[in-house]
Formats: sequence, C-alpha cells, structure tokens
Amino acid sequence: MKIRRFSVELTTRSLRIALTGALICSAIFPPAHGSAQSSSSLETFPGELPKPIATRVAKEWFFAFRSGQVDRRKLSDAVNNELSASVLQKEMRTLQRFGTPRSFEYLRVARFGGLPTYEVVVSFANTERKVIEGIAFDGNGKLAGIDFEIVAPENAPAH
Repeated sequence: MKIRRFSVELTTRSLRIALTGALICSAIFPPAHGSAQSSSSLETFPGELPKPIATRVAKEWFFAFRSGQVDRRKLSDAVNNELSASVLQKEMRTLQRFGTPRSFEYLRVARFGGLPTYEVVVSFANTERKVIEGIAFDGNGKLAGIDFEIVAPENAPAH
C-alpha cells in the first residue's frame, strides 16, 4: 500500500483510495457513525494504537465508507477537501458488492513517513476476496489517510 496524494485506481482486482494530509499520528479519536461498536467516550493513545483498538477503529471506518455515511468532521482538512461525493459513492458501491463482512483481523502496523498506518484484513461471508484496509490519523485524531485494497485468490474470476 502506498500513501499518495489522492488517487483512485479501479481494476477488477482492486479499488484503492489513498487520501493523505499531514500524517502526524500521536492521538486518535474513534469515529462514531452510529454503529453498535462505536465508542461514546473520547480515547487518546500516544504512539501506536493497541491491536484491538486499531481493529475496532478500522471496522468503524469500513462501515462508514461502506454505508456512504462518513462523518466529515472526523476527516483531516486535506482528506475532507479531496473526498468528493462521487468518489465516496464509488467506494460505497465497491465495498457493498462483497456482502456482509465475516471478520476483521489485525495484520500489521506499517510506517509511512515514520508514522503508523494500521492494516486490517476484512473477510466476507460470500466470497474468497478480501479487503486490506489501511488507515492513518493526523495529530488531531482525524482521518488523514485510508486505503481499501481488494485482494483476490489467483483463481478467482474477475468481476
């Protein structure tokens, strides 16, 4: 996964959106988009997030993008300015076509510009395809980058 200045790449095997702003990650405030998993309390974590928290936050952002109901107050200014309604709609349709997520598994934290980007693997009930979600946050806890990379087994038919 590369964090780049806003790009959209559509192929049969991947949809990638990388949205970047200032990648200074010292704290995070989980998004509250109305899901049962959302936390009502404000949480601050210096440095890297614990695996369960990173997984929960990735799950919340996945569902926000999948529903098309992204709380723009939780986006960095750069991401907010770059995430158009049409890009959000494309992302929503792509994520919805995989059906119900079966699991969210923490993969790793990768460093981009010396800052943590959390990667979580999303598996689905009705397909072998998976999504690797990468998320990064700025120093204010706002989403500064997100990436959904679709991974298919070698023998999977193209959509």
